[in-house]
Amino acid sequence: MKALVLKGKGNIAYIEKERPTLLAAHGALLKPLLVSPCTSDVHTIWQGSPKRPDLTLGHEVVARVEEVGAEVTDFHAGDVVAVSAITPDWSQPDVEENYAHAGHNFSAHMLGNTIDGAFQELFYLPYADRNLAHIPDGLTLEDALMCVDVLQTGFTAVEEAGVKPGDTVVVMGIGAIGLAAILGAKLAGARTIYAVGSRPENVRIAESMSDFAPAMSAHGVPEVPAGGDVASPSVAAEDGRGQHADAVSPDCAATVPGDGHDQAPAKSGCHVEVLNYRHLHCPLPQGMHPLANSTGSPVVNYVLTKTQTKGADKVLICGGDDLAFPQAIDMVKYGTGVVSNVMYYGADLDTQGGELKTLEAMNSAETYLTSTAAAVEAETQAAGAQPQAADDINVDSTTASASAAGTQLTSTLGSTAGAQTPVALLGSIGSASSKPTFAVPGDVLRKAHTVKLNDNIDCIQIPKFSIGRGMAGKTLKFSLSRGGRQNLERVMRIVQESGVHPSIFITEHYDGLDQIAQAIDDMKERKAIKIAVKI
Repeated sequence: MKALVLKGKGNIAYIEKERPTLLAAHGALLKPLLVSPCTSDVHTIWQGSPKRPDLTLGHEVVARVEEVGAEVTDFHAGDVVAVSAITPDWSQPDVEENYAHAGHNFSAHMLGNTIDGAFQELFYLPYADRNLAHIPDGLTLEDALMCVDVLQTGFTAVEEAGVKPGDTVVVMGIGAIGLAAILGAKLAGARTIYAVGSRPENVRIAESMSDFAPAMSAHGVPEVPAGGDVASPSVAAEDGRGQHADAVSPDCAATVPGDGHDQAPAKSGCHVEVLNYRHLHCPLPQGMHPLANSTGSPVVNYVLTKTQTKGADKVLICGGDDLAFPQAIDMVKYGTGVVSNVMYYGADLDTQGGELKTLEAMNSAETYLTSTAAAVEAETQAAGAQPQAADDINVDSTTASASAAGTQLTSTLGSTAGAQTPVALLGSIGSASSKPTFAVPGDVLRKAHTVKLNDNIDCIQIPKFSIGRGMAGKTLKFSLSRGGRQNLERVMRIVQESGVHPSIFITEHYDGLDQIAQAIDDMKERKAIKIAVKI
């Protein structure tokens, strides 16, 4: 059968594979009907995430059940089902607590990660009763397809933040996940949502979720007609096309706390306001410390102005770059504010390369132990052997080479009674020494054990001022979408009962398995919000 596989960094290809078989009684074989490439597929391919050779990609899929194992009770051949993008390994006890992670990094899902994904003619899925989901009546297959990952992830951002009625929420990034987060925050009762983004089609969808008409040209993001034509030259697409220097920005300097313009409309409903970061101009509110906006972002200034300098109740990071994180911390409320992150932060490969090199050297048992033991012996010999005291430590001067079991310096603590208790200082037990030991004062050993820590870290930044030097009362959460059948069916019921159609996020369609590679490339180039490929 044909499958689209990862051949290496930046390289995917169609190959022929053996058809999968039922590997376990709890599993199922499925034929994909609709699939959608994910931005995480783009990350996997072009950032070079380590995967096994010729792994089939794909984790957003609606499928038909072809065969089930003997232990599967809730699904049968012929059923059309939604497949949760997050497919936990339910044999791991940690998964029962968080519906995603199995206790270690990147352990939250199997499909397209540790097992072949859905971009092939037939695929295998374990734990069918807990990873497949029945599609409720009234949902189209495209609506269901948008639920398996996009809505589950966007809703996770909202739920982890604890958005509640009356909240002011900032959604950073209005790609598909951000749009889902706007929808989720509105359904949770948010009063005002500031959505940060600039791509015209995304802007139109974001503003369509507002219960109030958007302010024309107020922020350089006027209403975009359904056909996608930009209604004003002040709107610029994400790729830079159509930018104009005369873009209109809100006169936020005139919006002072208490003048009535810093609140949502008086009538009930949710006000969604899009902030075009490319053209927004807004100074820091008068009287605020310059460090309150660590990046100088006009978006941060605008939110602080509109909230009377208090900040948003919740900030949901669904897109952007590494600076999105300090910006979120700057504009979330002190004491009770929550920053909920579901964005993937790609590695800075140059920084990470230096970090790995340093840490590999530091973690080399032979290098570490040899240098430490040599320092101890040198300082002890230079100072001369001293009588053993109660707080002295005997250290074997020999530095045995690291063996398969590791290497260790053996020490003993002296006591007034002369008894000695072995203390393992470093690593696991190595070979014994025939050389005499030195009585080393404790302060010499402590000095020898001082190791220079790695400070070359591939990291995101936290502004100290905006976390109150560590005492701001702000909560930071980093989450992957919850997964599995129970959560996906819950999300689809919410969609069904709310009468919304997330299929509006699909802006491009393809037919055929052989078109998935092109769809992935379109996602990489941001030519669509989401793409549905009919198999």
